[in-house]
Amino acid sequence: MTRTRLRVVLAVASALVTFTAIATEAPHQAGSNMLGFTPASAAAQLSLEQRFDAQLDPADQHAWMKQMSSEPNQVGSPYDKANAESMLKKFREWGWDAHIEQFDVLYPTPKKVALELLGPRPFTATLHEPPIPGDASSSLPGALPPYNVYGGNGDVTAEGV
Repeated sequence: MTRTRLRVVLAVASALVTFTAIATEAPHQAGSNMLGFTPASAAAQLSLEQRFDAQLDPADQHAWMKQMSSEPNQVGSPYDKANAESMLKKFREWGWDAHIEQFDVLYPTPKKVALELLGPRPFTATLHEPPIPGDASSSLPGALPPYNVYGGNGDVTAEGV
């Protein structure tokens, strides 16, 4: 092994050991080592995070996610707007000075998506995954089909490879 290659290997190994040590450090031990914080401000930050976490209720989060995914909600859809208004109401209930801003963006949506094999044995792909048992959102009518958002339009016909 050349010296240059050995140095690279050692540098990568050292970085992995350092990253693993940082990533596995328990939050309560991180107080004095939090990047960007003095020991005193790190302790205050951890206390703030613990108070915040104590107010979270997993049942609330489950209910909100279920409500937000109960209808197709792609960008610009009526339910996307309903979700935004629902979250705005929640933020205001929690005392936030919140509002909705609207931006006009380019977000292409397909009118037709198809994948077909032509020839002596034609085949048309369904382009939809089957519903997942227990997940009501995986079988919603009106959801967009899978597609390449910023892919170009057009028909492509070529010999099979």
